[in-house]
Amino acid sequence: MEEADRRPLLKVLGGISFVLVLVAAVTVVIIVSFNTLITREEAVRDAWERVQAVQDQRQDLLADVLFDLADRGSYLPAADEWRRAQAGVDTAPTFNEEVYAQLVADEAAARLASAIRGSAAIENGEIRHLVDQLADAVGRLAIERRQYNEEVGIYRHYLSRIPTRWVARAFGFADVPEYRISDK
Repeated sequence: MEEADRRPLLKVLGGISFVLVLVAAVTVVIIVSFNTLITREEAVRDAWERVQAVQDQRQDLLADVLFDLADRGSYLPAADEWRRAQAGVDTAPTFNEEVYAQLVADEAAARLASAIRGSAAIENGEIRHLVDQLADAVGRLAIERRQYNEEVGIYRHYLSRIPTRWVARAFGFADVPEYRISDK
């Protein structure tokens, strides 16, 4: 083959090579973006599981305090609201709905804890000990809530960046709610 005959062939091969390198680069970007989103989504879920563990402890403590108060003839109307709100958490069909239901339950739990602290029956040593444990659980919950919200912020940061945003849309990654308690 003569030199003049090889030039068009070299141009075609050069074009094909360029396209292959471009496709490989796009594939790498998609894979890295996808893996980043998976990692960040798992970090959000792990943080939520830690929140749930502390919430379960708080729920058990609230139930124990209410049981002891009921034994002493004390009734707190806020307990009914808390039980209804907690049932909403247990029946939430999606992760986002569970977070929103938990916000409602947390506000009800805060009102219940306030009512418990205001109850004359907590002067009893055993109940007082449970109330102190409840206060510790509320403090741990605030720490876990903050860590969850930090993970949500990082995840949202990646969701908002190009090209990760495009990959998130293509593969169905969704936004997740923050877990903020109102300051009422």
